[in-house]
Amino acid sequence: MARRSRVLVLLLAGLLTLGGNDGPAAAAAVPASPSGGFDPTQVLTLGNEYVVLGVTRSGPEAGRFALETTGGAPDHPGDDGKPLIYGRPRPWTSYTTVRVDGRNFVFGGPSNTRAGRGGEYGQVLEEPVLRRGAVETACLLGEIEVRQILELAESSTSGLVDTVRIVYEVTNRDVRSHRVGLRIMLDTMLGENDGAPIRMGERTLTGDNLVAGNELPSFWQAFDSLSQPSVMAQGTVADPTTVRPDRSIVTNWGNLADHLWEVPLTPGREFVREGEKELDSAVALYWDEEPLGPGETRLYATAYGLGGVTIIPGELTLGITAPATAGEQADGTGAFAIVAYVENVGKWPANGVSVTLRLPEGLELAAGEQAVRTVGNLAAGAEATLLWKVNFRNLAGTVKRFRVEVSAAGLAPVVGERSVTIQGPPRLNVKGRPLPPVRPSGDGFFPERVTVEAAVANGGPARARLVKASLLLPDGWQLARLEKKEKFLGTLEPGEERTVTWVIRPDPRGTRNGRIEVRATAANARPAGLEFHGEVPALSPRIYPVCTATALQPGRFFRVNLQIANVEAVEAVEFDVEFDAANLAVVGVSRGELFVAPDGTLKPFAVEGIDNAAGRVGRVKGRLGTAGPTGGTLLTLHLLAKEPGEARVGVSGATIYSANQAQQVELGSLRITIGSKP
Repeated sequence: MARRSRVLVLLLAGLLTLGGNDGPAAAAAVPASPSGGFDPTQVLTLGNEYVVLGVTRSGPEAGRFALETTGGAPDHPGDDGKPLIYGRPRPWTSYTTVRVDGRNFVFGGPSNTRAGRGGEYGQVLEEPVLRRGAVETACLLGEIEVRQILELAESSTSGLVDTVRIVYEVTNRDVRSHRVGLRIMLDTMLGENDGAPIRMGERTLTGDNLVAGNELPSFWQAFDSLSQPSVMAQGTVADPTTVRPDRSIVTNWGNLADHLWEVPLTPGREFVREGEKELDSAVALYWDEEPLGPGETRLYATAYGLGGVTIIPGELTLGITAPATAGEQADGTGAFAIVAYVENVGKWPANGVSVTLRLPEGLELAAGEQAVRTVGNLAAGAEATLLWKVNFRNLAGTVKRFRVEVSAAGLAPVVGERSVTIQGPPRLNVKGRPLPPVRPSGDGFFPERVTVEAAVANGGPARARLVKASLLLPDGWQLARLEKKEKFLGTLEPGEERTVTWVIRPDPRGTRNGRIEVRATAANARPAGLEFHGEVPALSPRIYPVCTATALQPGRFFRVNLQIANVEAVEAVEFDVEFDAANLAVVGVSRGELFVAPDGTLKPFAVEGIDNAAGRVGRVKGRLGTAGPTGGTLLTLHLLAKEPGEARVGVSGATIYSANQAQQVELGSLRITIGSKP
């Protein structure tokens, strides 16, 4: 096929494997992965015995990705070596749009192809690299840093690592808030089928559709035939491992390739590629724009991979799918969905078709659901899809098996079973070491930077998903340059602990209450936190001289700046300058930068006199009128070195006025060495 695109959307979480949910334990993704149909010179791959992920390494479309099967589902030999997201030999047809204040940025390297042409492209900060078992790519889009994290993940339905988890970590690097949204477009493809139906809830979609709000089911699947499927795929949009999108769009690939954000939909139009004649489906997930504050980080996450259905053959073929595991929340409650597919593979209509769900003790139907569903007459080759929502409470550690029965007039009943394991919730905890004490040092502090180190652990029986660690700082502390307030830790296995660090620096401004908090959150666990004591002492107000001149000799002219620091809301200053008259002479005095307004206007400043015989300049008076902290140069002394020896320059008789109240101030002095003439 010329283009490529198959069905589906993106979403995080799990998938299903053919033949039930009691499959083998998850297999770890290995760096030495198969390359599938990807060109290894252009594509970084990560794979295992089920699937292989490919990410374009560099240059145009760097960071774009695709997915293929390797061995595929163990119970379905016909799906080996097939595309799930098109990308041979180099991914380029799927792309992600980051919308910032109405501007459409395309993630990754720039492209002139149809897929994303016309978008804005930022700077690729980090080309795709394998890190901690995931492929990471980072871009700076305006003032927004976006990190794409792609990893092979265990499916929630099959228990196999047959899924790619797609995560975007978005951080605002600006000092002001921005409105940020995200759209992920997948050029889906099921083997050779570029236009398979997309099954969302009880709907089978074969053309343009918008699905939003409560109509968006917790997961959807895509396959061409229940009785003889080529490849079965699944995405998940609402479970503890996903960030639920606001809406999804299903349309042809050309439509999504050409439009960076909003897409025109035509009711009744099939998945025929825009401007061409071939079927070519694609799916987009939208997280609409929301404010993202300075330094704030937001996660967008979804998953896509193989789909699994327990299939019971017969004249009425039955397919059953549901999560392999369901997580119990902290309050003991939980919920999941069960979907049944029924296909009439016989030559004649099936009359009076009904489907019954039989639940074990502890599982119960959600309000409004009915155990027995009437399908009615089902024509030869026709299908029906039924979905039930199921609730439970306090079942952690148990395995529940349910049954679906299909009956029709004159036909033998078809019965299928599937089980679900109920897991208790993860339990986050945070521990860390005390921070070193901070003390004043000149105009600053020692140490100048402090490292906050915390260990986030999962003490519960289930995986903690989408774990994030946040650092909450009081006034008096600031993040070091390029440091992030929030850090994404991904998934924490039961018993796993991960260390996270932040570099911070003390700031003389603020209340300095000393309460620094590390807070850990997850999609499926209660938050946990830890407080550190990190008080920043107040710095003493100071006036002191500074000289950068070196190798002074008699007859040389040089300058000394008089600085002020650590003073709040200064209105006026008065002081004298003293110097050793035997070694130095003052030849002039000029106002400092603090007595010049931003618009160039001169503020009141006066020097009563210079007495080189007595070694005194003063009295110096000036009005600053600042409302905030003051620091900078008050005046510059222009001096002449006269005789060799040690000379002192200092400040005396200083008074600082703030709100008509005098403040105490620390006065500094400077020792200057004048050498002999050569």
